[in-house]
Amino acid sequence: MSIFPLAPLIILLLGLLSTALLGFGLYFVIGWFLGWITVVALLVSGIIMLVFSLLGRFVILALLASPAENEPTSSRSREVEQIRRPDGTQIHVEFFGDRDAPPIIFTHGWSCNSTHWYYIKQALENEFRLILWDVPGTGKSGQVPDNDYSMKNLATDLEAVLHLAGDKPALIFGHSMGGMILLTFCRLFPQHLGTRVAGIGLVNTTFTNPVHTAPFTNVLRVLQKPLLEPILYLMIALSPIVWVQT
Repeated sequence: MSIFPLAPLIILLLGLLSTALLGFGLYFVIGWFLGWITVVALLVSGIIMLVFSLLGRFVILALLASPAENEPTSSRSREVEQIRRPDGTQIHVEFFGDRDAPPIIFTHGWSCNSTHWYYIKQALENEFRLILWDVPGTGKSGQVPDNDYSMKNLATDLEAVLHLAGDKPALIFGHSMGGMILLTFCRLFPQHLGTRVAGIGLVNTTFTNPVHTAPFTNVLRVLQKPLLEPILYLMIALSPIVWVQT
């Protein structure tokens, strides 16, 4: 049973809270300077909200983080290739390991990017040719102009990435939403299975609507229409602000 989408949902809700703090902070500060608000306490509260909204991440990490050995970092490879989609979007692909080693293609999950494979890179780059890509709309890949992030389109992107493996059959590996992309790829391009694709790996993913396979599925089904979907659309509308805050 997959825990998807509970963890990303928590991150999403925290992002909404941070966005709300930013909004109220701006309202109180702008209201003070325009004369709408005359209470000093509200001005001070607005300044605190703005500072915490934009810098609170660093404060919390400084107070609560307990660094361990080999903490993951968002390291990038110097060996990079860009794939251009038909709509002009650039897909950012990175390579690790020897060119002649067996290739593995990694597709990350929702709210992640290819830098999240930190420990995978350390464990496997000496034995395999690792091909990591940022799904469009994440990391260094471009935003899709028409916001069409359907599984079909993303699976087609995965096929384009597969071409970068060359003549060697590749293992393809997907986590969370990446696993859904991979399964859609298998449905759309079965001719590659057993030929260009040597095997697949799926971690913490699902073959259908995630609310049907996550824990507390009965609760999530009830909340999907009135709460979960509006939150997702709200996050899309506020995405420029979220990008600034992260």
